[in-house]
This record gives sequence, structure tokens and C-alpha cells, in this order.
Amino acid sequence: MSEMLLGRRGRRVLSGYGWLIAAFMILPSIVLIPISFSAETAFVFPPPALSWRWYEQLLDQPRWRAAALMSLQLALFAAVVATILGTLAAIGIARLGGRWRRFWKLVFVAPMIVPLMVIGLGFYVVFARIGLLGSFWGLGLAHAILVTPFVLLPVTARLAALDPALERAAAASGAGPVRILARVELPLLAPAIAAGFAFAFIFSFDEVVVAQFLTGPTLETLPRRMWEGIVMGGLDNTITAVSTVQVVLALTAVGLVALWRRRPLAMVAATPPAAPVMGRAEPAERAPRRMGEPGRGGVGITF
Repeated sequence: MSEMLLGRRGRRVLSGYGWLIAAFMILPSIVLIPISFSAETAFVFPPPALSWRWYEQLLDQPRWRAAALMSLQLALFAAVVATILGTLAAIGIARLGGRWRRFWKLVFVAPMIVPLMVIGLGFYVVFARIGLLGSFWGLGLAHAILVTPFVLLPVTARLAALDPALERAAAASGAGPVRILARVELPLLAPAIAAGFAFAFIFSFDEVVVAQFLTGPTLETLPRRMWEGIVMGGLDNTITAVSTVQVVLALTAVGLVALWRRRPLAMVAATPPAAPVMGRAEPAERAPRRMGEPGRGGVGITF
């Protein structure tokens, strides 16, 4: 309907505007990639000569190497915790009534709305009192809370698109709540969970504002190392190498999620047939009851 209202010229203008915005957002990151292979110490584009110099420096210097390893460990920890917390929260919120559903959704999405400076200062005050300031567990917990909305939102959207009849049919077939969650809901939510994990990992890996409040001399993340390098020593081409690695990491994560989401739904949810529920065998003349038979929009799960 919107295409008919816009017309051919309107669609061209809107498409051109979209490509312009995309270029404005992507080009600065793309320009850094050839600069990271430059043999010059200055930021020159295009580079007059190519070299692996800055990548070798990134790997050879212990401080850069330790910061990169710390950021990877921190992002993995935060993404795993946020994926578990965000998925369970989304499932629980979906079962609440209207007012409480809106309230708890706002609570879990708040880290995405509140300014990071405010969140960082709040974590600093609380962690200083309980002894978590400057520790891996304190920063990991803070990052897990920060990235939980990136898991909650896609899982909530996926839950809203599921057919409630699937859960009722599973319960009518004798499956308990845990079995319904493991055999019906989680397989259907897997693409959204994977997307949330990827977004949480990328955000935690790149986060610098809260890290400035909670890290110390013995705990340095890669974004904080980049920031201090700019403030204390000026621009260094090693930063372009780090930026290129971050771009490649983000594109890889998004690409893997895209490949996961393209898998057939039957492959995601298919599992081996389970034993009869409560020890009752199916009559010989009856076919096993299945969810997802052709024409029902299900996923082929047997109880």
C-alpha cells in the first residue's frame, strides 16, 4: 500500500535517501581498513605503501594483547549471562498481564535508555561499597546488565509472533512446563536468542564509558586502551588495526546470525521422538500425535 502511495519517483527518492544514510554510517569505518595496512605513521588515505606493521605491533606489545584478551573474555561472559537472563525475562514477561508486562519490560529495557554516564556512576558507587570495583566480576556483571536489553527485545518480538496454540497442543499431549519450554519454545526462539547473543557480545566488546568507571590499573579493556592511547599519546595507527579487527568481528557475528536464521525451521526444531509421556503407550492403530503437520504451521515435534 505504501509503495502505491509513494509512486515510482517517491520510491527512488526514498531508496536514494536510505543508501545515503547507509554510506554516511559505513564509510568512516571502511576508510579505516586500508589505513590500518599503511606503512606510514601518519593517517594517509589512500596509503602510499602497504604493511602489516600495525597488526604486528598489536600482537607484539603485551599491553595491547592483554587488553584484547580481557575484552574477549569480558564480552563472552557478559553475552552468556545476558542471554540467559534476557531469554528467561522475555518468557516471563510474555506471561504477565498488560500493566505488569509494560512495567517489567521497561525495567529490563532501562539500561538502553538511561545515559551510560549515569549508569557508570551508579555502578561505581555500589561496587565501591561491596568490593567489586576494579574486578573482572564487577565489570562483567555491569556489562551483562547493560546488554540484557539486546537479548530481551528480539526474543520478546519472536515470542509475540509465535502461535499460542502450539503450547496448548503440547500441554494437551501430556508435556509438562519444562518439556514445553525445552522442546517447543526454545527451538522456535533459537534464531532470536542467537541474534541477541551476537548483539550483546558486540556491544560489550566495544563498551568504554562504564569501563572507565569500573576498571583499574590491573583491569584494562581494549576500548579503554584505545581511549587512553588517544588521550595520552596522540593518534597511533595501531588503533586503526584494532578498529579493523572490531569491524571484522562484528561483521562475522552478524553474518553467522544471518546464516543461522536462514536455516529451515524444521531443522532448528527437529528432535528425536521421545518416549511416551507417563509411561502410556500409544494404541497400535493410532499414529503418534505430532505438532507441525502440514497445514498447521507447526515445527514437527513429537510428544
